[in-house]
Amino acid sequence: MRSFLLLVTLSVFSMACSSDKAEVVDLYDIDTGEEIVVLPSAELKIPKNLDILPEPTPGGENLTDPVKK
Repeated sequence: MRSFLLLVTLSVFSMACSSDKAEVVDLYDIDTGEEIVVLPSAELKIPKNLDILPEPTPGGENLTDPVKK
């Protein structure tokens, strides 16, 4: 009985691993662009005078960064 159950189990798993090429879904199509959604956490503002912008601070905080609690 144990041998029969083992045989059936192995058969089911081996059939589940097989597939037909026609049914394989291409998850990455190089001809189409990737769609992403960007949701800013705060409204973006453009200053009237771009010359008064501060120097960038790599690794620093940004006005649009979420507030850390």
